[in-house]
Amino acid sequence: MLSHGNLMHNIDSCRIVLETVDVDRFAVLLPLFHTYMLTVGLLLPLIVGGSLVLVRSLTNRITR
Repeated sequence: MLSHGNLMHNIDSCRIVLETVDVDRFAVLLPLFHTYMLTVGLLLPLIVGGSLVLVRSLTNRITR
């Protein structure tokens, strides 16, 4: 189980290494229950004020 402190440290490390700023946009490709997507795809943009782009599918088909 990851603690709040673990997640915040990971987010801060990613913010420094990736030089993330508020005008960045993040594509969310994986389900948010994956630790990577939760950290880099949701929490990091929230902390820096960036935007999320939710990707429904990687195929060209239009599903209804």
